[in-house]
Amino acid sequence: MDRLSHNKLQLEKRAEKFASEVIAKKGEAILSDSFPLDIWQKLGEEGFLGIGLPKKFGGLGEDSLSITFVGRALTAYGNNLGISLSWMIHNALARYFVFKFGKPKQRKTILPLLSSGTNTVVFAVSEPKTGGHPKYLKTTALRHGLEYVINGEKTLLTNGPIADLFIVIAVTSQEKEKKSFTAFLVPKDIKGLTITEFIKFDALKPAPHCGIRLENCIIPAENIIGKKDCAYELMVKPFRDIEDTLMMGPIAGIISAQLKMAVSILLNTSKEVSDKLMEDLGTLQSQIHTLTLLAYESAKIIDNKWVHPETLTFPFTFRWLASNAQTMIDELLFQQEVNVPLLMKALSKDVHTILKIAENVRQIKLRQQGVKLFKSMLI
Repeated sequence: MDRLSHNKLQLEKRAEKFASEVIAKKGEAILSDSFPLDIWQKLGEEGFLGIGLPKKFGGLGEDSLSITFVGRALTAYGNNLGISLSWMIHNALARYFVFKFGKPKQRKTILPLLSSGTNTVVFAVSEPKTGGHPKYLKTTALRHGLEYVINGEKTLLTNGPIADLFIVIAVTSQEKEKKSFTAFLVPKDIKGLTITEFIKFDALKPAPHCGIRLENCIIPAENIIGKKDCAYELMVKPFRDIEDTLMMGPIAGIISAQLKMAVSILLNTSKEVSDKLMEDLGTLQSQIHTLTLLAYESAKIIDNKWVHPETLTFPFTFRWLASNAQTMIDELLFQQEVNVPLLMKALSKDVHTILKIAENVRQIKLRQQGVKLFKSMLI
């Protein structure tokens, strides 16, 4: 085993221990609307909030594959998907926004705070009633000298209630129907920024969500992150794929956790164990192994920047397999007529919920694949 693999496995073991001793011990209590800041602080102390950041900024100097290793371990042994959602978004923004696009001064100031968990950064794109489609985004940033004045409203901000810094996507120019967007670093305590709502979901607890309103928020031009007028193409669109990829590890982990719970429940029943049941359990275990490998390979593709048509379908295949596996676990327990614990019911709902996020985007991309195949056969 090479040193790189050894380091990743050691990191995974640390995450398993942390999840078992800190997250799992909360049990069903963690399924509340109150975000456990004590766990967040401990994640920072362990270095898990800066996995993908260089050591000079307080991070662990690891890559996307390491983030995936840890994400799978946190859910497989912590029995909670909401915590891992908050954790993944934080790590992804730290690595793929602030570190990748930040200016030297921004990196030096912000990244150590993100690594330690002292500060939390949040991505502010979606807007009320319109989502994140660029055609309908209305938040604007108008330049006045060396400053910009931002006005608009954002919603569905994961980690918003615990945020210290928002990455706000705003329109900075428009030519006819074509809008150009810029990303701004907006501190939570800036004048004119208010929290508009704490959004309660009946799933993915305790990941917190809210909206914000920006009314004449004056932001220095130096708070621009990335290239002006290019944020949507260079930052927003690629980040969707990064989110999908880095969430594969936690999803694979939480389905694995449920399979273990299901086996434990079945072991405690007096019912006869049939060959069909053993076959079903073996099928599920095989699917989980496939999900885990897809998560690892997808993370390696991000790290290696390897783009190939076949690899673009990994997230679609993963979602399909994950949905099948979750449904199979649900049906297996239903058929066995056993009492399903509240925690397992909540975890099942979490998986079904997260797999439906951005479903319309997935359908569009799959149709594009179908059209491409159809046209190729006409030649």
